[in-house]
Amino acid sequence: MTLQSSSRTSFKALPDQQTLIRAVLTNGVAGVGKTVSVQKFTLDWAEGLGNQDVSLVIPLSFRELNLIKGEQYSLLRLLHVFHPTLQKVTAEQLAGCKVLLIFDGLDESRLSLDFRNNEVVSDVSQQSSVNVLLTNLIRGKLLPSALVWITSRPAAANQIPPECVDRVTEVRGFTDAQKEEYFRRRSSDEDLSSRIISQIKSSRSLHIMCMIPVFCWITAAVLDHMLTTDQRGELPQTLTDMYSHFLLVQTKRKKQKYEEGHETSPQQLTEADRELLLKLGRLAYEHLEKGDIMFYQEDLQRCGLGVTEALVHSGVCTEIFKRESVIFQKTVYCFVHLSIQEFLAAVYLLHCYTSRDTEVLKDFLQGDWDDDNDSRDQDYPSLDVFLKRAMEKSLRSRNGHLDLFVRSLHGLSLESNQSLLGGLLGRTDNRPETIQRAISNLKKMRSDEDSDERSLNILHCLTEMKDHSVHQEITEFLKSENKSEKRLSVKRCPAPAYRLEMSEEVLDELDLEKSKTSEEGRRRLTPAVRNCRKAVIPDSGFLDWEVVASALKSDPSNLRELELGVDLQDSEVEQLSSGLKSPNCRLKTLRLRSCSLSEISCSALISALKSNIHLRELDLSSNALQDSGELLRDLLESPDCRLETLSLRWCSLSEISCSALASALKSNIHLRELDLSENALQDSGELLRDLLESPDCRLETLRIRGGETITAKIQKKSDSGLQKVLDEHRLSLRRRCERVTEGTDKSETLLNSIFTELYITQGQSEEVNTQHEVRQLETASKKKPLHDTPIKCQDIFKASPDQQTPIRAVLTNGVAGVGKTFSVQKFTLDWAEGLGNQDVSLVIPLSFRELNLIKGEQYSLLRLLHVFHPTLQKVTAEQLAVCKVLLIFDGLDESRLSLDFRNNEVVSDVSQQSSVNVLLTNLIRGKLLPSALVWITSRPAAANQIPPECVDRVTEVRGFTDAQKEEYFRRRSSDEDLSSRIISHIKSSRSLHIMCMIPVFCWITAAVLDHMLTTDQRGELPQTLTDVYSHFLLVQTQRKKQKYEEGHETSPQQLTEADRELLLKLGRLAFEHLEKGNIMFYQEDLQRCGLDVTEALVHSGVCTEIFKRESVIFQKTVYCFVHLSVQEFLAAVYLLHCYTNRDTAVLKDFLKRDWPYENSKNRDQDYPSLDVFLKGAMKKSLQSRNGHLDLFVRFLHGLSLESNQRLLGGLLGRTDNRPETIQRAINNLKKMRSDEVSPGRSINILYCLTDMKDLSVNQEITEFLKSGNRSKELSMIHCSALADMLQMSEEVLDEFDLKKYKTSAEGKLRLIPAVRNCRKAKLTDCKLSEAECEVVASALKSDPSHLRDLDLSHNALEDSGVERLSSGLKSPNCRLETLRLESCSLSEISCSVLASALKSNPSHLRDLNLSLNDLQDSGVELLRDLLESPDCRLETLRLSCCRLSEISCSALISALKSNIHLRELDLSLNALQDSDEKLLRDLLESPDCRLETLRIRKETIRAKIQKTCVSDVEQEVKTDTKAPESFSPEHTTESSYRFRCPGSGAFQCASTGLVFVMAQEAELLYRTVPWDESLLQSAGKQAAGPLFDVKSSDEAAVCQLRLPHSETEDALLLDGLLSVVHITEEGLSILEPLEITHTHVVVKVPHLSLYGLVCDILKRVLFLRIKGQVLLFLQPPGREDQILDVFLLQKNVPKEVVKQQGRAVHIKIPRDCELELYKGYSVHCDPEGFHIQPERQKFDSSFGEDYNPTFQVFVKTGTERMDLKVKDQDGNVVWNCLVPLEESRVPSESRVPSESRVLSESRVPADQRLLSVRTEFIQRVSPTILNDLLDKLFESEVISESEMTSARTKPQNAGAREVVDVVRNKGAAASRVLINALRELDPYLYEELNLS
Repeated sequence: MTLQSSSRTSFKALPDQQTLIRAVLTNGVAGVGKTVSVQKFTLDWAEGLGNQDVSLVIPLSFRELNLIKGEQYSLLRLLHVFHPTLQKVTAEQLAGCKVLLIFDGLDESRLSLDFRNNEVVSDVSQQSSVNVLLTNLIRGKLLPSALVWITSRPAAANQIPPECVDRVTEVRGFTDAQKEEYFRRRSSDEDLSSRIISQIKSSRSLHIMCMIPVFCWITAAVLDHMLTTDQRGELPQTLTDMYSHFLLVQTKRKKQKYEEGHETSPQQLTEADRELLLKLGRLAYEHLEKGDIMFYQEDLQRCGLGVTEALVHSGVCTEIFKRESVIFQKTVYCFVHLSIQEFLAAVYLLHCYTSRDTEVLKDFLQGDWDDDNDSRDQDYPSLDVFLKRAMEKSLRSRNGHLDLFVRSLHGLSLESNQSLLGGLLGRTDNRPETIQRAISNLKKMRSDEDSDERSLNILHCLTEMKDHSVHQEITEFLKSENKSEKRLSVKRCPAPAYRLEMSEEVLDELDLEKSKTSEEGRRRLTPAVRNCRKAVIPDSGFLDWEVVASALKSDPSNLRELELGVDLQDSEVEQLSSGLKSPNCRLKTLRLRSCSLSEISCSALISALKSNIHLRELDLSSNALQDSGELLRDLLESPDCRLETLSLRWCSLSEISCSALASALKSNIHLRELDLSENALQDSGELLRDLLESPDCRLETLRIRGGETITAKIQKKSDSGLQKVLDEHRLSLRRRCERVTEGTDKSETLLNSIFTELYITQGQSEEVNTQHEVRQLETASKKKPLHDTPIKCQDIFKASPDQQTPIRAVLTNGVAGVGKTFSVQKFTLDWAEGLGNQDVSLVIPLSFRELNLIKGEQYSLLRLLHVFHPTLQKVTAEQLAVCKVLLIFDGLDESRLSLDFRNNEVVSDVSQQSSVNVLLTNLIRGKLLPSALVWITSRPAAANQIPPECVDRVTEVRGFTDAQKEEYFRRRSSDEDLSSRIISHIKSSRSLHIMCMIPVFCWITAAVLDHMLTTDQRGELPQTLTDVYSHFLLVQTQRKKQKYEEGHETSPQQLTEADRELLLKLGRLAFEHLEKGNIMFYQEDLQRCGLDVTEALVHSGVCTEIFKRESVIFQKTVYCFVHLSVQEFLAAVYLLHCYTNRDTAVLKDFLKRDWPYENSKNRDQDYPSLDVFLKGAMKKSLQSRNGHLDLFVRFLHGLSLESNQRLLGGLLGRTDNRPETIQRAINNLKKMRSDEVSPGRSINILYCLTDMKDLSVNQEITEFLKSGNRSKELSMIHCSALADMLQMSEEVLDEFDLKKYKTSAEGKLRLIPAVRNCRKAKLTDCKLSEAECEVVASALKSDPSHLRDLDLSHNALEDSGVERLSSGLKSPNCRLETLRLESCSLSEISCSVLASALKSNPSHLRDLNLSLNDLQDSGVELLRDLLESPDCRLETLRLSCCRLSEISCSALISALKSNIHLRELDLSLNALQDSDEKLLRDLLESPDCRLETLRIRKETIRAKIQKTCVSDVEQEVKTDTKAPESFSPEHTTESSYRFRCPGSGAFQCASTGLVFVMAQEAELLYRTVPWDESLLQSAGKQAAGPLFDVKSSDEAAVCQLRLPHSETEDALLLDGLLSVVHITEEGLSILEPLEITHTHVVVKVPHLSLYGLVCDILKRVLFLRIKGQVLLFLQPPGREDQILDVFLLQKNVPKEVVKQQGRAVHIKIPRDCELELYKGYSVHCDPEGFHIQPERQKFDSSFGEDYNPTFQVFVKTGTERMDLKVKDQDGNVVWNCLVPLEESRVPSESRVPSESRVLSESRVPADQRLLSVRTEFIQRVSPTILNDLLDKLFESEVISESEMTSARTKPQNAGAREVVDVVRNKGAAASRVLINALRELDPYLYEELNLS
């Protein structure tokens, strides 16, 4: 839900707010979520998550307070009664607390809050009426230190005087996005959700009502039922329709629930149903008349309703609370939402009308009963008259409480709803003529005395009666060009006002003087002021000034200029002033000429303006201000006043006023212009003249006497000069950015109305872009958002929490059309509108398209800014230096500049001239204007022009996610059904769906499908890219005709000769520039292709003029196609046309060496057949290094089909596309060789087949994969298809072994791209070239990289191939653990590159095989550096047969002395000297060397001594059934645990249950941290244990973690229930367990960070029963009783709960039990009579930082023991224990002498207690604690120095044994010192040993 102010921060003052916030009033319509907000605030406070500065939160609802209406209470007693837990709070304690009192539901109050009553209550013990208590609390007289929060519906909020409230907030309910989220989350059926959303959007009234969460539930209940059952007839369109169906659905549910009958048609209302509903209707009606929305049992009985009757209709009337307070057992009822009460009230009254219940009707209509009766029966009104009278009564209601009721009455009068409700309403005279009279009555209805807002309900009633004529007329009026000439009747005015006010587009000007209507009509148009920038309101009699004030208060307020020409009363100025002082007010100009302002009015106005920092111009001319100059002086002297122009003509200003103004001007630094003409100034005029010439006064222009204008002769300093320039610049940018063109040149759209947030990620894929961008989209589409760091466009310069340095330069990448420029435009617009990045003073967008125009010219930075942004021409170098500037360089890929960062020419002065290239490189490097921020956008291929060291952050615009694609199509069209059909079609085609990541392609697709689905188009919808673009060309041509030729709409297939000629010219332009690699061009380029500028632009959807510079120095216009793909398509159209027209010059130039062809099958030997031509084009595209011709050649193949040629009607000419020719082209593609290109590039062959609509390869590969038979021989094209399928699969392949596939050598190479999506890849002996190595490298660079094991053995890798591979190995994304490069012909250069790469990223590699490579000595020297690196984790190194010499051996021996990880070294088949072998053998036996296995010659030697190694430890732990060694960790001041692990083995933490499997000695530091629930939910997981943050002094020391779980044996049988999440800076990953024991989940540790146990959300539902624990803590005693805290927790919640209980004593009792998640539990005790709170509590999974008691038992002091039970909601006992209290009781500290507070001594002697825990103490005391204990014992003279030294020199356990025995033998006193020292140093072990 949307709140204007987050409820958690409601009491936090804004940065610029000086006063504290004491009282908050929160408004919101019924059901919008106010009570939920209160509940969430209270829960967060209670759980310690917010507002912890508040000591005591006390929620009270008016529903409860109504129960003691009229009784006498003190505040203290009231709190004791409503919150029994506070019964012991005294008046003194209450005064010392920071209290928050929450009064929820003021609109439900039956109390009379009289703030005029001056009775003061200031003592919390003083009794008074509840009314008086509340008014004193709210006014701050009673408990003035308390905070007060009141919630209310808007109609009741005015009961609280404004002066009593410091902040007003509003709960707005669901945003549009949240509405959709609600419906989608409510149902797992995506299609059903979409249909429901579609239906809601089709009705404006339903869509608006869905802001209310309860209405969303009502709507979902109805539509879900209607769409999933066989319901006929139209879906509900109006509110009345919806509620009529809702009544039937709820009745049906009641029957299913209580009557267990067969499902019947919902229309079958029985007599019993009708009787019950009418009783509920009477209840609703009678309470609506009184204004009540809740009622009690006696109210139900008065209407003949039994409580059970009401509650079986639980969807309509629900028991909303039962107080547990002992003094009242009164239950309160209400309808689930006010609108249901209003609807049922209307049902009841219409039933009374049809039943002629005159008593009810007379009581309702009162004096209107007998008036104006047109019916035949003169004693009874006709239906139209009855409705008219009801409408008139509702309009007289001041707060509109009958509006929805009367809407429902009108809707229920229709025959459709009456038949739906099956006899419930009776029969009415609803003949067409009667209904028409009722409609006419509404249209003629006057509401002169009513608010403009209220008269809108007449329109809503017409909607309910399904009469849309007024709306249609107003729509035509607003569309018409001559609005000022059309007269608007009074009755029509509310409709356009409403439409204008609710429009998404802000009106530039609303001038009521120009409106052709009466004064009353102008008044009714006034609400439109809320949605305009400038409003002119003439003298038009009575105006609703609250409307004008609300326009200034609204958030956001759009009003910038307000001109009033009316006589203003003091009360009206007061209302206006309330808007002017609102923090939302952004008014810059206020004109109040001739408004008859009194002194009181002037005072109120000036008071409001003093706090307004936005006003720049104020005109109070022609008002008799006289001595009000004193007030004006206060305004001008206010530090917040920013007035620049003040007009006071004809204001009868006195001498005193002028003196006051002159005084103010001496200190005011902003006012520039003052108009005092037509005032009798006398001598003070001279005073002002002198002031004008003073250098201290900033005034520049003064008008006095007869309009004489005097300008200052001296130059004035103008601090506001720069600000004025910046304001103008903002305005200029806003105008430039607020509208955008979606493809077509003229149809501009508001950016904010269509902007869909793009998916922008921090960082980018490191893969080298050797593929066409469409292919890059394919790869990106597979990425899960989980692996990315999303970042909002507005936040790209905000450093992340872990980033220390500020961000100066940002590079944003993204494929063409993905939305980079839109993002820049949105960022700039938000800045210009003051909505974001306001710390930046100046945003300067510059595009490379523009900068290309001054290529080669000399500019200074200052002049460049002046030229491209004329609004900045007055900005000086000095001013630029003090501004925080952001320079945006958009479109680096379009640059024709040469950015040479190796050029060392430095430019550091903004006035220094240089070439544009040099200026830009200096700006980007930070040499020029180093304080400026820089943002560069680029397509990926061009981004590498910027050196990485110049960039602080790289982001990538990924375009639309799947959800954002849908949002785009839904926002683009108001026809929800059309949107759904478009979305459905796109999802059916993989290529279209992926392309729709690009916003421009979404627009292209929408244009095509919108046209085809809304016109009489036959044939199938486009399936391929070629289909879409062919249709797009036709749609754009047709639009051009409609726009410029004004002809009749023709079939889109009818391309005229002129169309064809123009499109071919555009095609030539596209083709020639595609060949050159250009995507933009100038007028001369157009002319070269025979194109006139006008010709190009009438085809504005294809080629658009994308900007015209307003700069005076160039008038050169730049053009480009709306998207690169359109250029590629037109280029293909042109080339195919050239082929069919035998334009051999173009073809020869394109195909070059492949021309002419030798083709015996051709009759004409000099010209190729179509299949041969396409084959040549395909070969050329494959030769392109970056794939820039891939999409072009796809289009060529698609256009060769007869279907597309026919579609384009002669544009392409006639080709030989007989079936046999097309089949030959398809066969050519299938046989196409691509030996010399990257395997990834050959995928495009497959796409060409798709565009030729040949799906045979895909079908064959699908069957191949399903069969599981790998013996089938695969062709090359099959291999391309298989590689594509494998790498795009959602499932990661465990192993990819090329040898398992039966195919040719080239076929195997084409399979290699599948390596990107596997964990283990075997690519042995397959003749890998540099291109294939590039693909493997990209697999290592990809994010995430799945590859863990890579075997490239027996490939002759050249240096270039190894260099490519190394680029992947050094990537931070690389997680490779095993690399085999056996017999790869590695040279010295290769070895150097490889070692360098591995050294830069060595932490993951464990196994490296370089055998059978001629490494020689130099290669091994490099490997030594790798082995000596502290980050190297290699465990196995194989260097068999590598021609190693004595030098190599020495290098390896040297490295092995310091390397602690290498376990196996293979040096076999190397000519080693005997001396070398001896050194290696000796090293193997050294305890300092970790090597265990050595291979030399043909011998395998294993170390004779025991070595500690990671793999052995893991194996030992796995096979050893012995329990892990338990330890008690040391507790640090940062709430962390510390443990010094003595060596290898398994160690279990006694506090957390966490087990560490260690390889070696290390120090561990770990703690629990809060979960990020949103991160888990996105992965479909929920927490099943604490989240641990683990650190180690040596990361490699930790092999495994075992996380404790709380699952039952049955639950563990469910595969996949539990897993472990590993959270790093890169995101969240799921680790599959190595093993799940009955207590722990075991995982291998890749590297240390955050680890936590999670369960699958869906599988959790299958097993809700878990192992639980009951923990008891006894708080210190009070005077009469003490509190026993009872915790119900999951078994694996850490013992840190103990730590949080302060001085409470942990009672050691059996704690294990089984609990069921989400089930209710209660606590019971014997003896009875103790107060237990709460009575029942739901058990929930919780692993937070803080744990609060589930229950509290108030135990009488002196109780020795109690029998405690925990029962579930079914009454079953799940845990029972006899709890000893006397032994656990600790005296209250206040009563114990300080010297006795060390320890509550047990009756058992201390030395005997030590003896009882001796063994456990020895095993569990940590080395650190033991050392500290020795120090304490020595300092206390319990042990001698020699005893201390002796214990320290012994091993851990032996030392602990010696200490405990020595101390115990010295007696009880010595033992007591040890126990007390342990209590101080390790309270957790002390508690665990039960030494207390």
